Amino acid sequence: MKCGAPKSKRAAATWPLLLYKFTICAALQSTSVFHLIIGSIPLIKNKPMALKSLLFGSLLLVGVAAPLAVAQLGGLGNLLGGLINIRGTIFCTVNGNANGTSTPVFPNAQVQLQCGNTVTSSTTTNSAGLFTMLLDPLTTLLSSLLNDCKLVVNTPLSTCNAMLPTGLLQSPLQFLGKTLQGILGILNVGPAGFSLIPSN
Repeated sequence: MKCGAPKSKRAAATWPLLLYKFTICAALQSTSVFHLIIGSIPLIKNKPMALKSLLFGSLLLVGVAAPLAVAQLGGLGNLLGGLINIRGTIFCTVNGNANGTSTPVFPNAQVQLQCGNTVTSSTTTNSAGLFTMLLDPLTTLLSSLLNDCKLVVNTPLSTCNAMLPTGLLQSPLQFLGKTLQGILGILNVGPAGFSLIPSN
């Protein structure tokens, strides 16, 4: 949904009908109601006084309703349209963790999110050993993710260093905290600590 003042006189005439749309839009996208009102003035300045009053009343109602809508959404509003962000760094060590500031990383490693026996997401580390997975919070519960899922590095450890044992790294997940971008909540999750599962 795109916020902002209507672009035509015809659109301006439909303000009462579009009030709900602009209210929700302003709430979800943190739109400046001030800019919405100012941008609408050229479109309605030549309208009859009764119509002007109706349109300005509608705009002012948007200004009041938008913050109330955000407040009433509470915690759900902070997660609305948000994501679960799983991120971390894989190091080229026997346990996949850093052993100092100069620890080499594990680039181009396939990292899988396994829940039970199902691979629900997969990605590859970049040249710095970093990986990120974005999950939809409407289809993935944080509690289930932390209790039932794990990260598995499906690329053998010996790929990054032939001196290391052959096997796969895996780690349970931990909650790293929540960040906000406007009213968008981001739940940050990362590996709790990798360990080597030797190959048979």
